[in-house]
Amino acid sequence: MRVSCIPNGKVVLQELWETATLHLIFCLIWLVLNTSLAVYLFFAAWSPLRIDSKPVAPVSPCDEIQVTYKVKNTTNSQANGELELNFKDKNQTYTSFLFCGDSKNNRLDITETKITALNAGDYNLIIRSKEGCTRHLTIRIK
Repeated sequence: MRVSCIPNGKVVLQELWETATLHLIFCLIWLVLNTSLAVYLFFAAWSPLRIDSKPVAPVSPCDEIQVTYKVKNTTNSQANGELELNFKDKNQTYTSFLFCGDSKNNRLDITETKITALNAGDYNLIIRSKEGCTRHLTIRIK
């Protein structure tokens, strides 16, 4: 710090004043840049017009998956229940997902129309067409 004395006895802290002024200016610049960066990052992350966005193909309406089913209930508390699916459109391929309360009995990626060795219980069957259309059925096997 440079202290200069003036003949009338006053001490001038010129360098201290310059340093404080520069420090204040740098703090304001830092604050403006960081605030701008934060605002930019927020809107860049949520903007639908982001640089990495690609045009979305229009969604075509799904045709309803027309299916009927037959249930064969279990006998003697065994895992011998069955579910047979009959699709109206025989040319279409479907993938089914069968969920129940016990995750070890869930069945995924079923492509057959007959599902066997089922325990008694309530099941959620999700059927998906190759276009990605889905149908949900709730089925009870006694």
